[in-house]
Amino acid sequence: GLTYVKVPKYSHLMESMLPADNRITRIEMQDSPAVLEGVIDPEMLEVLRIDCHEEEECFEYLKKYSNLKELVFINTAYDGEVNLNQLTCIGSLERLRLSCGEHYANLDVLKDADNLRALSVDEATLQQCSFLGEMKGMEELELCYGEDGDLTILSDLPKLRRLWFWDYEAVESSQLAAVSGIEELKVTVKADDSLSAIEQLKEKEQLRVLDIT
Repeated sequence: GLTYVKVPKYSHLMESMLPADNRITRIEMQDSPAVLEGVIDPEMLEVLRIDCHEEEECFEYLKKYSNLKELVFINTAYDGEVNLNQLTCIGSLERLRLSCGEHYANLDVLKDADNLRALSVDEATLQQCSFLGEMKGMEELELCYGEDGDLTILSDLPKLRRLWFWDYEAVESSQLAAVSGIEELKVTVKADDSLSAIEQLKEKEQLRVLDIT
């Protein structure tokens, strides 16, 4: 039966669209998850992509999804600060993507998300995410390097395999040694440092995807 629903608009009509015995595991929507109350089995939902401007209400409902493994939360219209405290209550969460501009009140609480292994945060810099060094199970990261970035923050992440920097702040070639087991890397280096960077990257036998500017 139906397992995936994408309803960017008119999610309030979802109840009339879905059979009562649906087994929905993945949803993409532009509304509060409140509209899912009584419509889906909260224990079935594994992947949720949501564009919602009321994050407190959204996160409160997310706690009901005990088997949620992947969450994409988008709120680019919000001009306050997004509080992430309640996200750590989703113990099953393995993959998290946050797209809220620069409006994060407390990114550091994510270090308590014990099962999180993939994290993408737009416009957050490596310096803002210094807590990442405590997340030993992290495998994939997408964020900005930032003006004061320091790759050594990530040197103690033994499982890190993918590192994607969205911005164009240059990484010092000497810092590339800090991510020894990397397999996929997007990074910017200075023109006069590029040869040294290439030499560093040639030593990474596991590297198979490289986007360097």
